Order: sequence, then structure tokens, then C-alpha cells
Amino acid sequence: MKFKTIALLFACSVIIFSSCSKEGTEKLEVTFGDEEAEIVLRLGYTSNIASAIETNPDYPYITTGVIEYSQNGNLIATLDYGDGTKDAWARLLENGNYSDIDLSGKKKDTKYTKVITSPLIKIEGCDYIVAGIIKYYEGENWVATVDYGIGDCDEWALKSWKVGNETFSLKK
Repeated sequence: MKFKTIALLFACSVIIFSSCSKEGTEKLEVTFGDEEAEIVLRLGYTSNIASAIETNPDYPYITTGVIEYSQNGNLIATLDYGDGTKDAWARLLENGNYSDIDLSGKKKDTKYTKVITSPLIKIEGCDYIVAGIIKYYEGENWVATVDYGIGDCDEWALKSWKVGNETFSLKK
């Protein structure tokens, strides 16, 4: 009888523990699929680092640098991370219009803080983010990194975390 009681308690604790940890993972993966691109480009774009991308070792965001996006030799957008100021903003110049991009992308409905280390890009006619990298933190602790790829129009992204990595679908 004592053995059955211990076995039952162990089974219940495994079920409770696994359901708790799975819930957190599912919420984070929903966040991955719900990301919105900051830049929408046309198929066949190229990117060029016009000014070195730099970060401060004590600060998670890119603090300076410029990326230029071109198509057929024509400059179509420029992303400027600024002058080294510790802030979570970059400025996009596209079609003669400036817009500010929040690199933290904080959402009220998640406990995770995200740091966009490479801009999230969509291309016209594609339903998914095709390029960009985000690091997710819970408090000060790194939880995961999502790499959306190199510009191919597909549904796949790579998730990395402390114990491994996996390719997953962005389809909802």
C-alpha cells in the first residue's frame, strides 16, 4: 500500500510539473507566431551594413549602426540604430518617410521581454516574417532566441534555448 501511495504521488507531481512547464512554453511559442514585422520589402532585396552595428556589453539593444536595403541597385530603405545612446529605438527611412521602431516590442499580455537584435522583415506576398532575430528574456534571464531566417518566403523559424534548438512552423 505504501508503494502505491508513493507511486501515485510521484505520478501526480509529474503531471502537475509537466503541465506547468508546457503552459509557459506554449505561451512563448504563441508569442513567436504573433510577431509583426517592422519592415516590409519586395522580393529580391539585399541588405548592406553601411555603418558598423554595435552593442554595449551592459545593454541588450543595438546602440549604433546603419543597415541599407536595396533592390535592383536602388536604395529602398535605411534602418538607423542611432548614435550609441542607450535606448530601444531605431529609425526607418522608407519611401521618403521616417518611422520609429521599438526594438523592445513590449506587449502587455506576456511576461517575456524581447530584444530585437536583427530587424523583423516581411516581403510582399508572403504571410510570414522572413528574416530577423529576437531574444526573449524572463526578468534578467535569457529564455530563447528565434531566428526567422535569411529572407526566404517560408513558414519556418529556428528556436534556440539553453538545452537545444528546433525548427518550428509559424502557421497558426
